[in-house]
Amino acid sequence: MAASDPLTEQAVASMIKILDRYESFVTLFSHTVKNPVNDPLNELIDRLPGLFLPTVSLETQKTILDLLVQYILNPLNNKKICDALYNGILHTLQSASVSHQNTAGKLFLLAVLNSQFELKQPELCRLVVPVLKSLDMKAVGEILRAAVEKSQRLRAKRKLGAETDAYGYLGGFLQIILCSSTCPSVILLPEIVNTLSTKNWRSSGLIMPSASFFENFEKTVELVKIRERQFSFPVVGYSLYHSPLWGMDRTTLQFTMPAIQEFVSTELVQYLLEQANSRPMCQSILGISKQNTMLSLGLEGQIVAVMVRHLQCFDEQLLYTNWMHILNHVLSAVSCNYIRFSSVMHNLEVALDSIKLDDLSTGRFYCIWLFYQWVAAQHNLPVSVKDVAGSLRLILKMFPEEEYLHVPELSSKYAIIHLSPGYLWAYVSRRASYEKFPLPCGTPRCLLGQLEFIRTCIDRAVLPSGLGFLDITLEHIAVVNCFVPMSPTKIPEANRMDHCDRMIASLTENLVDNSTSSSFVERPETMAAPGGSVVLRATKPLSLELLDGLSGHARLLLANSLAPSFTRIISDYASKPEKVFLSSGFLETNARLCVYEENEQSVLGWMIRKLPEIAISNRAWFVLVGQLELLSFRAPYIPFNWKPILVVMVMNIVQRFVTMTNTHSHPHAVLYVEQLAIRIIQSLNIYDMHYIRNYLGSANVITAQQEVEELLRLSLLTSFRLAQISGLDATTMQFLTKYVAESQQVVAHLWGNPGTTNGNTFLWNVLPEPVQNLYKDVKITREKPQSRRMVDEMIIRLRAAANDNDVRTILMGTHGSYVLHMYCIIWKQLMENMDQNMPFRSPALIAAVLDKSGYKGQLHMLRIFIDYIIMELTAIPPPSPERISRQLDCLRLMIWKLGIIPFERFLFMLIMRHFDMANELQMALVIVVQLCKSTDFQSRLMETVNLIPPDYLNHEQTFFEKVVAYHQLFPEVYYFNGTYDYTQPGVPAINHEPLPVYFSNVILRCVPVFNIVIHRFLEFPKNSSQLQHFESFLDNIGKIFRYHDHPVNFIWQTLHFYDHHLKDVYNVRRKLIRTILGAKAEYHMPNFYLTRYCEAYLTAPQPDAFVFSAEYYDFLVTRLTLCLYSHNLEIPYHGVEWRFHEHPSPAAHALYTSCIELMCIPGPSEAITENLLNVVRRRFPAAENGSKEYAMQTYDQFLQCLNCVALMISALPERLFVGLLGFLRTLLEDTDLVTAGNVLMDMFDLKKSYFDMKKPMHGLFLQIFHATILHGGSGHLLKSLEFFHTVIVPFLGAECQLIYVMNLFVPLLPKIGNDPVRLGKWLSAILILIQRVGSRQNIVFQHAATLRDVLYYVMENYGKSLDLRRDQVTELLSTVQPEYGKYLVFLQQFVKPEGDNST
Repeated sequence: MAASDPLTEQAVASMIKILDRYESFVTLFSHTVKNPVNDPLNELIDRLPGLFLPTVSLETQKTILDLLVQYILNPLNNKKICDALYNGILHTLQSASVSHQNTAGKLFLLAVLNSQFELKQPELCRLVVPVLKSLDMKAVGEILRAAVEKSQRLRAKRKLGAETDAYGYLGGFLQIILCSSTCPSVILLPEIVNTLSTKNWRSSGLIMPSASFFENFEKTVELVKIRERQFSFPVVGYSLYHSPLWGMDRTTLQFTMPAIQEFVSTELVQYLLEQANSRPMCQSILGISKQNTMLSLGLEGQIVAVMVRHLQCFDEQLLYTNWMHILNHVLSAVSCNYIRFSSVMHNLEVALDSIKLDDLSTGRFYCIWLFYQWVAAQHNLPVSVKDVAGSLRLILKMFPEEEYLHVPELSSKYAIIHLSPGYLWAYVSRRASYEKFPLPCGTPRCLLGQLEFIRTCIDRAVLPSGLGFLDITLEHIAVVNCFVPMSPTKIPEANRMDHCDRMIASLTENLVDNSTSSSFVERPETMAAPGGSVVLRATKPLSLELLDGLSGHARLLLANSLAPSFTRIISDYASKPEKVFLSSGFLETNARLCVYEENEQSVLGWMIRKLPEIAISNRAWFVLVGQLELLSFRAPYIPFNWKPILVVMVMNIVQRFVTMTNTHSHPHAVLYVEQLAIRIIQSLNIYDMHYIRNYLGSANVITAQQEVEELLRLSLLTSFRLAQISGLDATTMQFLTKYVAESQQVVAHLWGNPGTTNGNTFLWNVLPEPVQNLYKDVKITREKPQSRRMVDEMIIRLRAAANDNDVRTILMGTHGSYVLHMYCIIWKQLMENMDQNMPFRSPALIAAVLDKSGYKGQLHMLRIFIDYIIMELTAIPPPSPERISRQLDCLRLMIWKLGIIPFERFLFMLIMRHFDMANELQMALVIVVQLCKSTDFQSRLMETVNLIPPDYLNHEQTFFEKVVAYHQLFPEVYYFNGTYDYTQPGVPAINHEPLPVYFSNVILRCVPVFNIVIHRFLEFPKNSSQLQHFESFLDNIGKIFRYHDHPVNFIWQTLHFYDHHLKDVYNVRRKLIRTILGAKAEYHMPNFYLTRYCEAYLTAPQPDAFVFSAEYYDFLVTRLTLCLYSHNLEIPYHGVEWRFHEHPSPAAHALYTSCIELMCIPGPSEAITENLLNVVRRRFPAAENGSKEYAMQTYDQFLQCLNCVALMISALPERLFVGLLGFLRTLLEDTDLVTAGNVLMDMFDLKKSYFDMKKPMHGLFLQIFHATILHGGSGHLLKSLEFFHTVIVPFLGAECQLIYVMNLFVPLLPKIGNDPVRLGKWLSAILILIQRVGSRQNIVFQHAATLRDVLYYVMENYGKSLDLRRDQVTELLSTVQPEYGKYLVFLQQFVKPEGDNST
């Protein structure tokens, strides 16, 4: 029979019998066997290829292989014959096709698995491993699944007492599969985990023999995750938590890595629960939303852990602040059903058993205050009366003393909170009485004093005239807190809600003109306000002390009660014979309620979404102006998730005013619309980028800016700046591309003329190259208006007028382009009058023309006027200095005396105007400087500085009077009202009623405009004279920056964005910091903005030679560490009111101010980065220059310091980050890394290096690099990828180097997961490096399995970004060493099908 004939079961059985006899003969007479011709063993081996013929069924193949395996494994058979037969089978498998290899190899291993014989581990390994390495992933998975199923059957037999001696042999077989297969481990792992009844791998008897597999697999997992993630706390107000790197499973509170690993990080959740304004960040990281209301048991445990920690604090201020943060999270979580009241209460009750009563002396009052507010708002929350009654057990446990609890003197909000045990007990008792629910216990003796005090207060409030004896004091607040949740029983049921509303209304009755107010409340006095209007004299708002003392439920009811007051005042406004406007105290109280998170929807939502529409529809401009003014000066404090909504609202109002005539609008109101738009856009920070993409680039917002193109340009510049700082990744560029394209359709624009010889290229050169590319195909032909001819014609006609009637005929008959040149005509007429010493003719008629043109027309007039005046001042030949001086004097006359143009509007439109030529921009800045030098501006600035304090909270009672005092000196006009008499025949009247100004003046409104002026100055080349004049400009206006509402963010963004442009120009950096932060510093605690080291540097005679010591860098890092991780009085800036600060927390303030100082340090940027890294190195136990100060620090404290250094580097420009990348090349070329061998993973383990006292260079860099990219935007990651392609790829060639690079970048790939171009480029480079490393000769590859697992993870998650072709894989596998190539066979499954053109 031929060798190629198919084998049959009968033939094989017959040949094995012959082989048995032959085996006996060979065993007895081995020396006589010389000729193999008739050798039955060779005949059987020759016939093996017939086993894989298509005519042989799988069942037959399985039966034959079972026979052969039984023979080979039988220990009684001759070993030499068995070895020869196995080698023949192995050779046949290797010679077969790929599909036959997988089929036959799988059947062979299944036969070994199911054999009745057991081999020792070495022999089993010798038989299984060669076959195993020739199989694909699918075949290995089927074998593993069969082994696991057999293991489960054996485990079941064990429980029944059956004999299972094969169990240990099976474990050995599994260990071989898991540790010797070239199949990626992530493929094998689910086969075990999904089949086992438990996922506890370590305790499973099946897994114990395969512990080495899991140990190796966990090392592989370390390569694809961010290490020591649990200590990388974010900074609220900076860290971009919307990045996919921050995702967390809320049920288990674990970070998840797809298909790889889960690890707990409860520290992060507890940290977020304690932070101000962290609710959106916490919910985003946990993945919870109102639409997804799944119970989160893990979150309950973390809330209780945070409560327990703060129960043991004694400082009242820290307690109040932290417990209010916890309360915001608790109320939000329970209202959305993320946590259960009963579960939290039970867990806390259990936790109290391990705490001493002495440790709860102060914190227990705040804990009960939280539960009281929780249950007091129960009508909105799912809390049953049974759960509420159960809260009494907490009181009994926390207050076991027999003596009466002290009834505090109501002198502070903290005293109110010390009444919380009595509040809660009284509330629960009343509710249980109403619902006839038996209480589980009697009233404790210690609460009798508090309960009597509360009863007395309520009885006084119930009396008919009781409220008349209560001023708005903390005693009043104490009554409201207890009365609002549940009224006393002596009040009839029908009247309880009315009385409750009356109690809330009593808080603001003295602040509002209420025609239905109580008889005992007299109408507040009135007073004159700026603008000639009359307002209520209630200038003192409800203080923060009073509002803080209210329960959250009472504050919410108070906020809801103010909206009807606004509506009633608006509706009654037209019918009132005597118009008295709202008091400043009422408006400020309403604004203050915005800082409480529970009021965001009821206050901010109503103010933004409904109030403007009501006010505009009823022409109640006084309400609109008051609210816009407050929102304008509160822009930095508005929660970031509301800022884009506010932008949309403002733009909609702008569009409304554009379509209105001046008879239906008010020029005063328009100013505050512009002011709010400018301030809210400028207040945007990197933290807001996620929301900017969703709102700012929307079509309706862009369309609304069509007529106010300067706002559109400001929005674009702000977006460019923030995008450059955070990183121009694919998502950001997609947003910018769409934003620019849609903006071009609305307002065609450019940012310079780079193609012209004398063009204005300054701003163009500052913009990042990707943004420049968006404009490279844009061509705009701007025709200069025939302004000079039209103006000259009108001036000639007016000059020829014989009398006022002729002037009236000319002015009232103007139309078309002549009307749009009215500002130019006025300016030119003033020039002629000044030359001829004549009075200004017919101002009333000009005022009528201007008023008739409306807001839209006035904007067009001002743009034409700006172009005209720049054209006149830059004319050739140039005008004389005297002529320029008279021209600017006429401009000042139009602004300050005649009130034709609002100063801040003129500055804004002038500085945002696009100028074709460089000299035009220079002249615009000259105009700004000259206007700011003028006596008109400087006198107003000095009076503002002398009268109006910048620290408003410390002068809340007198602030409005100080604003009034200023306006009495400098009354402001907001439309043209020159000296004219409307009673003359033919002169139309301008009837715009005067509106009150509450909190601002022209100086304060100029602050955001000067931010833009500073940026325009910085766009000039660093050696230009304009940049040199910048310092003198700051000297002229420096005092105005004490009123800056976000100085730190402004300077940080400016220095970050212009970092490359201002390279080596440290005098400008220092001047900017000294002027702005220096003006703010005197109103804060020492070193609040600048450290003493930086102040010494700024005032040094030779600052460029100043040396910052290592102590300075240690101080910066230590300060940020304390702000971020400390829970006690060691926190810097203790006592600061962060609710009215540009940053929400001390950590954010410390981070931004530290980065500002680092960006102004002269010298090589690498040295600054090196000094920051040295701060961490000195804290390492094995550091040669380590400080004894850190000898007692823990590993956790070391990681906290490391995280803070990474935070600083992430917030610094690329120039300073490149220094970190330079250190990477040194590490990759390190000999210890290249020759690491089996200790490679230990080199990456920072924790192991820490406790083994070894140098942590590689592990330390990994940790800092990952944390840096985690916190910041994508900019540093994109720079790292560029460094990888240009620097690393050309020289890398060792296996350990490649593993280290994979460990650096793979955990960060989710951050650019939506950028297929960059991902594909990176993957292609990695495959090139693998080919280079695997093709090296005479090299022992020790990490092929690890590289295989990591590469499979990358290809599985990001392989679609790579256009992998079959010829590429074939070339790769043929180039690398065969032993290495076996681990890369899986790449064939990621080959792109032919004809598939998708990316």
